[in-house]
Amino acid sequence: MKIQKLLVQCGLALCCVILMGGCFSSPSPSDVEKALRDQIDSESGGQIKLVSFKKTDGQKFESEGIQGYKMDYEAGIEFGTDGIWFGRDIENYSHSGLTFSFHSGQSSSNSFEHITGGLAVHRGNQVKITGVMT
Repeated sequence: MKIQKLLVQCGLALCCVILMGGCFSSPSPSDVEKALRDQIDSESGGQIKLVSFKKTDGQKFESEGIQGYKMDYEAGIEFGTDGIWFGRDIENYSHSGLTFSFHSGQSSSNSFEHITGGLAVHRGNQVKITGVMT
């Protein structure tokens, strides 16, 4: 599971590098929206869909001679089935710590999912999220 998550994150980072190409230019909001949509689909196994996306801020930066771009966004996601959404990953803080790990099925009567940060959701529920893509 952790290897799969690492591969997804490496793939997203590679996509960002390719999008920026040889000469540096800021990625468009639609480029970031596509990267976020791909991340959500991959991590949730298709159980969470991106339904809205809006850039709220953007800023070029340079670190150790490498140019980059940071885009803040607001988005809406919708759940395709009942289950538990683990929206925060305490081991990995990339993209503001947002993850889209999802386990389908009914919520159990114990509170384990609440201790681990899981949120019981139902098909059709929508959640607004904010994040940062670098």
